[in-house]
Amino acid sequence: MDFQRLGTIESPTGPKSRVVVVAVRREMVERAAAAVQGAGLDLEGIDLSAFGIVRALAPDSQDAVLYVSAGGLLNVAVANADGCLFTRASVGGVDAIARTLAERRGLTLEHARQWMTHVGLTVPLDEVEGDPDLVASARTSLEEGVHQLADSVRNTLNFFRTQENSETVERGVVTGSAVTIPGLVERLAEHLRMPLEVRVVDAAEGADASRLTAAAGLAVAARP
Repeated sequence: MDFQRLGTIESPTGPKSRVVVVAVRREMVERAAAAVQGAGLDLEGIDLSAFGIVRALAPDSQDAVLYVSAGGLLNVAVANADGCLFTRASVGGVDAIARTLAERRGLTLEHARQWMTHVGLTVPLDEVEGDPDLVASARTSLEEGVHQLADSVRNTLNFFRTQENSETVERGVVTGSAVTIPGLVERLAEHLRMPLEVRVVDAAEGADASRLTAAAGLAVAARP
Protein backbone atom coordinates (compact mmCIF):
# COMPACT_ATOMS: atom_id res chain seq x y z
CA MET A 1 0.00 0.00 0.00
CA ASP A 2 2.71 2.46 0.95
CA PHE A 3 6.36 2.86 1.84
CA GLN A 4 8.56 5.18 3.85
CA ARG A 5 12.19 5.96 3.08
CA LEU A 6 14.55 5.82 6.06
CA GLY A 7 17.77 7.04 4.52
CA THR A 8 20.84 5.23 3.24
CA ILE A 9 23.03 2.64 4.95
CA GLU A 10 26.38 1.16 4.02
CA SER A 11 26.57 -2.55 3.22
CA PRO A 12 29.33 -4.93 2.00
CA THR A 13 28.05 -4.41 -1.55
CA GLY A 14 27.76 -0.64 -1.31
CA PRO A 15 25.12 1.94 -0.21
CA LYS A 16 21.54 0.73 0.11
CA SER A 17 18.27 2.54 0.72
CA ARG A 18 16.40 1.66 3.88
CA VAL A 19 12.64 1.37 3.35
CA VAL A 20 9.62 0.38 5.44
CA VAL A 21 6.91 -1.23 3.32
CA VAL A 22 3.25 -1.28 4.40
CA ALA A 23 1.00 -4.15 3.34
CA VAL A 24 -2.51 -5.10 4.45
CA ARG A 25 -5.03 -7.81 3.67
CA ARG A 26 -7.29 -6.56 0.88
CA GLU A 27 -10.51 -7.67 2.62
CA MET A 28 -9.66 -5.56 5.70
CA VAL A 29 -9.39 -2.43 3.58
CA GLU A 30 -12.49 -3.27 1.58
CA ARG A 31 -14.60 -3.64 4.75
CA ALA A 32 -13.39 -0.29 6.11
CA ALA A 33 -13.90 1.42 2.75
CA ALA A 34 -17.44 0.03 2.47
CA ALA A 35 -18.32 1.39 5.93
CA VAL A 36 -16.94 4.85 5.09
CA GLN A 37 -18.70 4.99 1.73
CA GLY A 38 -21.92 3.67 3.29
CA ALA A 39 -21.84 6.65 5.64
CA GLY A 40 -21.75 8.97 2.64
CA LEU A 41 -18.10 9.96 3.11
CA ASP A 42 -15.30 10.13 0.56
CA LEU A 43 -12.26 8.03 1.35
CA GLU A 44 -9.16 10.24 1.07
CA GLY A 45 -6.56 7.73 2.19
CA ILE A 46 -5.58 4.87 4.49
CA ASP A 47 -2.77 5.10 7.03
CA LEU A 48 -1.10 2.74 9.49
CA SER A 49 -1.96 3.13 13.19
CA ALA A 50 1.70 2.81 14.19
CA PHE A 51 2.63 5.68 11.85
CA GLY A 52 -0.09 7.79 13.47
CA ILE A 53 1.12 6.96 16.99
CA VAL A 54 4.73 7.83 16.18
CA ARG A 55 3.66 11.00 14.35
CA ALA A 56 1.47 12.15 17.26
CA LEU A 57 4.22 11.60 19.83
CA ALA A 58 6.87 13.27 17.65
CA PRO A 59 10.18 11.42 18.08
CA ASP A 60 12.62 13.89 19.64
CA SER A 61 15.82 11.93 19.13
CA GLN A 62 17.81 10.36 16.33
CA ASP A 63 18.19 7.32 18.58
CA ALA A 64 15.73 4.46 18.08
CA VAL A 65 12.88 4.49 20.63
CA LEU A 66 10.32 1.80 21.44
CA TYR A 67 6.66 2.87 21.15
CA VAL A 68 3.98 0.76 22.84
CA SER A 69 0.28 1.50 22.49
CA ALA A 70 -1.74 -0.93 24.61
CA GLY A 71 -5.50 -0.62 24.30
CA GLY A 72 -7.87 -2.70 22.23
CA LEU A 73 -4.83 -4.02 20.36
CA LEU A 74 -1.14 -4.04 21.16
CA ASN A 75 0.74 -1.81 18.71
CA VAL A 76 4.53 -1.93 19.02
CA ALA A 77 6.84 0.23 16.91
CA VAL A 78 10.47 1.28 16.81
CA ALA A 79 11.13 4.76 15.43
CA ASN A 80 13.65 7.56 15.35
CA ALA A 81 13.56 11.11 13.99
CA ASP A 82 13.61 9.74 10.43
CA GLY A 83 10.42 7.75 10.89
CA CYS A 84 9.08 4.34 11.81
CA LEU A 85 11.76 1.65 11.48
CA PHE A 86 9.64 -1.36 12.39
CA THR A 87 6.15 -2.13 13.67
CA ARG A 88 3.96 -5.06 14.61
CA ALA A 89 0.37 -5.20 15.84
CA SER A 90 -1.19 -8.08 17.75
CA VAL A 91 -4.14 -8.97 19.95
CA GLY A 92 -3.55 -8.88 23.67
CA GLY A 93 -3.86 -5.26 24.69
CA VAL A 94 -5.48 -3.96 27.87
CA ASP A 95 -8.92 -4.93 26.58
CA ALA A 96 -7.79 -8.57 26.57
CA ILE A 97 -7.04 -8.29 30.30
CA ALA A 98 -10.46 -6.74 30.86
CA ARG A 99 -12.15 -9.57 28.96
CA THR A 100 -10.38 -12.14 31.09
CA LEU A 101 -11.52 -10.44 34.31
CA ALA A 102 -15.06 -10.00 32.98
CA GLU A 103 -15.33 -13.72 32.15
CA ARG A 104 -13.92 -14.81 35.50
CA ARG A 105 -16.18 -12.60 37.60
CA GLY A 106 -19.27 -12.26 35.42
CA LEU A 107 -18.76 -8.53 34.87
CA THR A 108 -19.50 -6.30 31.92
CA LEU A 109 -16.42 -5.20 29.99
CA GLU A 110 -16.84 -1.63 31.23
CA HIS A 111 -17.06 -2.71 34.88
CA ALA A 112 -13.99 -4.90 34.42
CA ARG A 113 -12.04 -1.89 33.09
CA GLN A 114 -13.17 0.19 36.06
CA TRP A 115 -12.05 -2.46 38.55
CA MET A 116 -8.66 -2.75 36.86
CA THR A 117 -8.11 1.00 37.19
CA HIS A 118 -9.38 0.98 40.78
CA VAL A 119 -7.18 -1.94 41.93
CA GLY A 120 -4.05 -1.21 39.88
CA LEU A 121 -0.64 -2.66 40.71
CA THR A 122 0.69 -0.29 43.37
CA VAL A 123 -1.51 -0.39 46.49
CA PRO A 124 -1.35 -3.51 48.74
CA LEU A 125 -4.47 -5.65 48.29
CA ASP A 126 -5.61 -5.28 51.89
CA GLU A 127 -5.71 -1.49 51.41
CA VAL A 128 -7.91 -1.55 48.29
CA GLU A 129 -11.59 -0.87 48.95
CA GLY A 130 -14.15 -3.33 47.63
CA ASP A 131 -15.08 -6.99 47.68
CA PRO A 132 -11.84 -8.84 48.65
CA ASP A 133 -12.40 -11.68 46.17
CA LEU A 134 -13.08 -9.29 43.30
CA VAL A 135 -10.11 -7.11 44.23
CA ALA A 136 -7.84 -10.18 44.33
CA SER A 137 -9.19 -11.41 40.99
CA ALA A 138 -8.57 -8.01 39.39
CA ARG A 139 -5.00 -7.95 40.71
CA THR A 140 -4.35 -11.48 39.44
CA SER A 141 -5.70 -10.61 35.98
CA LEU A 142 -3.47 -7.52 35.87
CA GLU A 143 -0.37 -9.44 36.96
CA GLU A 144 -0.97 -12.08 34.30
CA GLY A 145 -1.77 -9.43 31.72
CA VAL A 146 1.46 -7.50 32.32
CA HIS A 147 3.46 -10.71 31.84
CA GLN A 148 1.68 -11.31 28.53
CA LEU A 149 2.20 -7.72 27.39
CA ALA A 150 5.88 -7.91 28.27
CA ASP A 151 6.29 -11.20 26.40
CA SER A 152 4.64 -9.76 23.28
CA VAL A 153 6.72 -6.57 23.34
CA ARG A 154 9.92 -8.52 24.03
CA ASN A 155 9.23 -10.91 21.13
CA THR A 156 8.71 -7.96 18.79
CA LEU A 157 11.90 -6.28 19.96
CA ASN A 158 13.87 -9.50 19.57
CA PHE A 159 12.55 -9.90 16.02
CA PHE A 160 13.53 -6.30 15.22
CA ARG A 161 17.02 -6.91 16.59
CA THR A 162 17.53 -9.79 14.17
CA GLN A 163 17.09 -7.46 11.18
CA GLU A 164 20.17 -6.39 9.29
CA ASN A 165 21.53 -3.06 10.56
CA SER A 166 18.90 -2.83 13.30
CA GLU A 167 19.47 -0.01 15.78
CA THR A 168 19.93 -0.28 19.54
CA VAL A 169 16.79 0.45 21.55
CA GLU A 170 17.41 1.60 25.12
CA ARG A 171 14.22 3.42 26.12
CA GLY A 172 10.52 3.36 25.37
CA VAL A 173 7.28 5.33 25.34
CA VAL A 174 3.90 3.93 26.40
CA THR A 175 0.50 5.31 25.41
CA GLY A 176 -3.04 3.99 25.17
CA SER A 177 -5.44 2.98 27.93
CA ALA A 178 -2.67 1.05 29.71
CA VAL A 179 -1.35 4.32 31.13
CA THR A 180 -4.54 4.84 33.18
CA ILE A 181 -3.90 1.72 35.29
CA PRO A 182 -1.73 2.61 38.30
CA GLY A 183 1.60 0.79 38.28
CA LEU A 184 1.16 -1.01 34.96
CA VAL A 185 3.76 0.98 33.02
CA GLU A 186 6.26 0.69 35.89
CA ARG A 187 5.75 -3.07 36.08
CA LEU A 188 6.10 -3.40 32.31
CA ALA A 189 9.38 -1.48 32.50
CA GLU A 190 10.64 -3.93 35.13
CA HIS A 191 9.82 -6.91 32.93
CA LEU A 192 11.44 -5.34 29.87
CA ARG A 193 14.40 -3.99 31.89
CA MET A 194 14.03 -0.73 30.04
CA PRO A 195 13.00 2.78 31.15
CA LEU A 196 9.50 3.61 29.89
CA GLU A 197 7.92 7.04 29.70
CA VAL A 198 4.17 7.70 29.69
CA ARG A 199 3.17 10.05 26.90
CA VAL A 200 -0.25 11.11 25.58
CA VAL A 201 -1.48 13.86 23.27
CA ASP A 202 -3.02 17.11 24.46
CA ALA A 203 -6.80 16.83 24.66
CA ALA A 204 -9.78 18.93 25.61
CA GLU A 205 -10.87 18.87 29.25
CA GLY A 206 -12.94 15.78 29.99
CA ALA A 207 -11.54 13.78 27.07
CA ASP A 208 -9.62 10.55 27.65
CA ALA A 209 -6.28 11.55 26.13
CA SER A 210 -4.87 8.05 26.63
CA ARG A 211 -7.17 6.71 23.89
CA LEU A 212 -6.58 9.50 21.36
CA THR A 213 -2.93 9.08 20.35
CA ALA A 214 -3.44 7.07 17.17
CA ALA A 215 -6.46 9.15 16.13
CA ALA A 216 -4.51 12.39 16.63
CA GLY A 217 -1.62 11.16 14.50
CA LEU A 218 -3.93 9.91 11.76
CA ALA A 219 -5.76 13.25 11.77
CA VAL A 220 -2.46 15.06 11.19
CA ALA A 221 -1.85 12.91 8.12
CA ALA A 222 -5.34 13.63 6.83
CA ARG A 223 -4.94 17.39 6.80
CA PRO A 224 -4.85 18.88 3.28
